[in-house]
Amino acid sequence: MLYVVNMKNYQFMSDLIEDINITNGLHMDPDKSFSINYELYNQWYEVSPDSFKRTGVLTRELMNIYSTFIDQVLHPSRVENKSEKYKLFQEWKKDGIDSPWKQVCSEEDFEAASTLIKISEEGISSEWKGDHTIFVDIGSSKDNDSGKKPQTRYNLRTRG
Repeated sequence: MLYVVNMKNYQFMSDLIEDINITNGLHMDPDKSFSINYELYNQWYEVSPDSFKRTGVLTRELMNIYSTFIDQVLHPSRVENKSEKYKLFQEWKKDGIDSPWKQVCSEEDFEAASTLIKISEEGISSEWKGDHTIFVDIGSSKDNDSGKKPQTRYNLRTRG
């Protein structure tokens, strides 16, 4: 028999805490209670506009707030708690403005990295000011559509 469960679309962290308090107040088997709480937490994480999946973890302070929240929702000794905290840490490491892993570069370096070099299909850069060297594969059918055999064994250009 297949059951389809429509879960609540959480809007706020407080809604999740309220539902977790209800399940904890039922004094069920701790493993079953944790399983339900983890399911609710995952639903909040995926759909809530205030989950760190959606808002990002931009500061260490915010990471600590979410970490405390995870401890409140998921038992601190459980593996799932630790994996959620690791996911939280990775978000902060990648996006946090106060993360030591976030590389800060000068404006000049940023501009240089952001500059795109346009290269045409012929292999010619629009920003290059010198001579262009174009290499042609003599064995390709594109260059040898006429079916003629190349005049030389090597792809040499005449000196000009």
